[in-house]
Amino acid sequence: MGGSHRTARAPGRPRPSTTRRGGPGPALGRLPLPGLGRLAHRSTGPHAPPAQDRLGLVLGPVRAALPRHARRRPSVSEAAGRAHVTVSTATSHCDRLARSGLLRRLRHGREVRLCLTDDGAALLDLPA
Repeated sequence: MGGSHRTARAPGRPRPSTTRRGGPGPALGRLPLPGLGRLAHRSTGPHAPPAQDRLGLVLGPVRAALPRHARRRPSVSEAAGRAHVTVSTATSHCDRLARSGLLRRLRHGREVRLCLTDDGAALLDLPA
């Protein structure tokens, strides 16, 4: 009979591939970590990532940009503008960074300002 034959995957069994769909790069469980392969295989050649971009390789460009901007205590909307994302996107990333202990949000009237925690500052100050 005509039809496609699919092999069913057992529930709870991981996919056989360790790369994420839609793009290159290793994945850790279901969390894609873009650029982790380049970070793990450090090189000094022309394709080596600049030291300031290593945090971006691990966290992603937006989540790495927000703590960098937080040194100046910007509002969430100012940080969103500097990171070139919408305020709602920046807020979502700030939620994650705050839960991880890297950022604090301080309310000043109608504004919410970002403040880097000691752990966040230590992460940004790691030697390259």
